[in-house]
Amino acid sequence: MTAIPMPLDLARRIAVTALDGITRAWPYQPGHVWTGPDDGAPPKVWHPIFHGCYDWHSAVHAHWTLARLTNRGLLDARTAHDARMHLVTSLTPERVAVEQAYFEHPARKGFEWPYGWAWLFMLAAELSQSSDPGLTGAGEALRPLIDLLADRIGPRLAGQLGPIRTGTHRNSGFALELFWDAAPDCGRPDLRPLITEHAIRFFGEDVNYPWAYEPSAYDFLSAGLTAIGVMRRVLEPEAFDGWLERYGPPAAHTLMPIRELDPTDGWLAHLVGLDLSRAWELRALAAHRSAHPQASEWQTSAAAHREAAMSALFSGHYAGDHWLGTFALYGA
Repeated sequence: MTAIPMPLDLARRIAVTALDGITRAWPYQPGHVWTGPDDGAPPKVWHPIFHGCYDWHSAVHAHWTLARLTNRGLLDARTAHDARMHLVTSLTPERVAVEQAYFEHPARKGFEWPYGWAWLFMLAAELSQSSDPGLTGAGEALRPLIDLLADRIGPRLAGQLGPIRTGTHRNSGFALELFWDAAPDCGRPDLRPLITEHAIRFFGEDVNYPWAYEPSAYDFLSAGLTAIGVMRRVLEPEAFDGWLERYGPPAAHTLMPIRELDPTDGWLAHLVGLDLSRAWELRALAAHRSAHPQASEWQTSAAAHREAAMSALFSGHYAGDHWLGTFALYGA
């Protein structure tokens, strides 16, 4: 799929916002489980790398944002230097060991599953693709934590009776998409057969997906489109075509861009992310099945969704600004 050109001034603004977020201590929303009176340390104690940007998963994908922009050469020299320096000095074996110890606590072994884990894999994969030894070294520093979590993915998926179809962080389809994409560059290609097995178990028998039920009030992902996204990865083209027709191809007229919302409300800011994620899913589907009768409709709808979202990307309110740049970049 051809990349969408990103203006350099927009790339810089996304990078500067990410840098500001990951170094900003407050506000912060923990997913922390207190197990006693001594567990009340500030986030930076538990998470010496991923302690800013409002929450752990946003800090993770803000680091991915810096790595992706740097790898693509989209930053001016000063901003690229600042991004690189943060990645190299933050992602060290010593700090990763503290992050890993957090996950090794019995009460926190499922912390940030699956969304935060999936973005951590994407970060490690992005760093591994760099031509800069400092950045590849930062990716190698993450390897012990990646391996710890990779070994937990199979049991966690096996323990799920079915997929989680929410349009927010627990969404199964989106996490499986990211795990699939990242696994080879993370040094864990063994995850792909596992993802295939559970994606087919979760979604293989789905029929007549109810597109009219989307979106829910606070979605930033489409449960219907993320299922399609992972199934187009794990199935051969002919099998995917048959599955898609049974599932129900997305009708573009039922997926309308979201406009006119309150940017100061963090929950409603999710809907800007929904426009962005719908855009990249529809665009990727159209590219994957370009001969499908609805492919041109999907392309048109993808462009409309992205246009609506980009006008609300930077509202000046931290509720959305701290994470939406990642979604704009991921789909570009």
